[in-house]
Amino acid sequence: MPRAGPADGSFDKPVQVTGGWNFAQTVAAQDIDGDGKADILARDDSTGTLKAWSGRGDGTFGAARDVTKGW
Repeated sequence: MPRAGPADGSFDKPVQVTGGWNFAQTVAAQDIDGDGKADILARDDSTGTLKAWSGRGDGTFGAARDVTKGW
């Protein structure tokens, strides 16, 4: 689960972003939409669908959207 942090090397409590599928082995956090906020990319291991969650900049994320399938 993603964790926000106060920029001192520590982290807040985990935040559940989604549920119902296994993505724990393939996760990346980076600004993928160019808005300066960290986003999450993860592969749904059961379907091969690459999903993205846009970061809001406050430690929360928008709804998952499919990026591509068969990945």
